[in-house]
Amino acid sequence: MDMTINPTLLRHAIQALTAVQAPGGPADARLSTYFRENRELGGRERAFVADTVYAVLRRRRFLEHVAGGDDPFGLVMACLLRVQGLSLRELETQLSKTQTERAKAIKAAAADDLPLAVQRSEEHTSEL
Repeated sequence: MDMTINPTLLRHAIQALTAVQAPGGPADARLSTYFRENRELGGRERAFVADTVYAVLRRRRFLEHVAGGDDPFGLVMACLLRVQGLSLRELETQLSKTQTERAKAIKAAAADDLPLAVQRSEEHTSEL
């Protein structure tokens, strides 16, 4: 990923995931609605947000495990760090101290004791 991650982009990824998780229709329709409501996002920003949201949905069980829960911030951080391969160094300048500590815990979370189906979810991501 050659896009610079900034707080606004992180906020949009978290808000879009929150919108997609809400009841009321298919994920793609809710994401389209989010983009219509946030027309200031350019094509690259929309691609980043969509890639992140769909990656979270595809690998939700694994991400919930490493994030320690199902809150959108944790899931997005887990996705960026553990699935999309961003380094903590790339993100920590954009995060508060509390958020940085949470991101460090997500990055360090063990995944060895997961059920096989969840482990395979993680293995699949390395093939992308």
